[in-house]
Amino acid sequence: MPDTFLGLTPVLDSFLNDHPRTIYFALGTNVIISPQNVIIILKSFLKLIDQNSNSSNQITSILNNENPHIHISKFSPQFAILSHVNTKLFLSHGGAGSSHESMYTATPMLVLPILGDQPRNAELLESADSLKKNTERLQFLTKINSKRKYRAADLIEIVMSSAKYQGVKDENGELKVDNENLLRD
Repeated sequence: MPDTFLGLTPVLDSFLNDHPRTIYFALGTNVIISPQNVIIILKSFLKLIDQNSNSSNQITSILNNENPHIHISKFSPQFAILSHVNTKLFLSHGGAGSSHESMYTATPMLVLPILGDQPRNAELLESADSLKKNTERLQFLTKINSKRKYRAADLIEIVMSSAKYQGVKDENGELKVDNENLLRD
C-alpha cells in the first residue's frame, strides 16, 4: 500500500458526515458498464433509499448529482472514503487494491467480480477464515512497513515464508515475528 493517500474533498467529507450509513460503490477504472446496467444499478440504490420512490423520474437528477442521498464522481479517494466511520459497506469489483483497502479499513464488501483476477479474489474473500487471516496479516505488515520502511521488503519476505509466523500472537493478540534482530533500529 502507498505511503500516503488522498484525503476527502470538502464535498465528499460533508456528504459522508451527513449520511451515517453510506454504501460506497466503485468498480475500478477499467470496467465499462452499459447504460442499461447503470440505470438498473441506480434504480436499485433508489429503492434502498426510498421504497416508494418513482425511480424513473429521479435517474436524471442522480446523474446530474442533484439527489441529496447519492453522490457520483468520476474519481474518488477510495481509501479516505473506506476509512470514514460512516462508510458501512463497499460494493466493489473485487480487484486486489480495493480488496486490500477494504480489509485494512475493516469495511465489509459486497463483491461483483467482472474480469481478470476479480472472480478468484471474490472466492478468497468469501472464505471467512481466509479473510480474517489475510486482514490480520495485512494489518501486521502495514504496521511494520510504516515503522521501518527500509526493512519492509525483507520483513515481508520472512513473514510470508516463515512457518513460525503462522498463528503466533503476542500477549495483546497481535501477530508477531520471532526474529527480533530485524525489528531493532
